[in-house]
Amino acid sequence: MILPVGWYIRDLNDPNDRPEMRDFYARASDYVMLETGLCPCEDTIDELFQNAPPGGNPADCIHLGLFDNQGVIQGLCEQSFGYPNPDSSYLGLLILSPDMRGSGYGPILFERMKEIAIQKNCSELFIAVLDANTRGRAFWERMGFKYQLSSDPITTGVATHVRHRLRLDLNAPQKG
Repeated sequence: MILPVGWYIRDLNDPNDRPEMRDFYARASDYVMLETGLCPCEDTIDELFQNAPPGGNPADCIHLGLFDNQGVIQGLCEQSFGYPNPDSSYLGLLILSPDMRGSGYGPILFERMKEIAIQKNCSELFIAVLDANTRGRAFWERMGFKYQLSSDPITTGVATHVRHRLRLDLNAPQKG
């Protein structure tokens, strides 16, 4: 699938994109509620721009928005590099507005993130999926990710979850 005419993906910038991101998180609050047990707020946006993997720098992370032909964010993603291995990329988030889920836009955003990892000479991609997010895990497995390990229960906000780390070998032949 290619993006419809007028749709685009671009870097998100703090603070310029905050109004659109507030609107997006209000529409996609179900995922934030699942992950944290809390309603999205300004801290949700802060965390997106301030988080980095262990030893990483938030300034080195990439934040992309998927915009429709009206300039409304319909999806966003975050990607970091150098964790857990120097040649790794970690997908911290890929979320779509509820009415876009299952419509083919997730794979488009994922392919963009994969292309970036390949351009940065990464050999592998990782994602952590909440145990409760069975639909998300099924998506990542369809994208070719394989289970690697599970965490002990981790609390984020007021919600506690086991996270499953999945890995995609970028050097292996990919499904096409």
